[in-house]
Amino acid sequence: SIDGVSSRPTDAFPAPLSVRKRHYVYRSPSERIAARLGAFFDATLPRAPNRHVTLRALGGSAAIRAAPVPSREAVLDRYSQHTRACPDSMAVVRNCRAVTALCQAA
Repeated sequence: SIDGVSSRPTDAFPAPLSVRKRHYVYRSPSERIAARLGAFFDATLPRAPNRHVTLRALGGSAAIRAAPVPSREAVLDRYSQHTRACPDSMAVVRNCRAVTALCQAA
């Protein structure tokens, strides 16, 4: 209860369906943790103290929507998102390049 007003849904005011549930379906068993984390955020974020005040101070959701959307290539660039930053992955890349160089030399 915030300021004496319950933040829990009632029959008269049901909880709105989350944006995530309207736009995305978790199908893979490996996405179970993402689904549980999403459910946790949906349940707790609306009750976070000063959430609305802070969002308004940051420009609200309009500022977020106005931000440039990265290109598909940038979002799906696995090399820059993970491989380049992961020492184990970079070791595999180096080994593959070495094997390729040896095969071309033979």
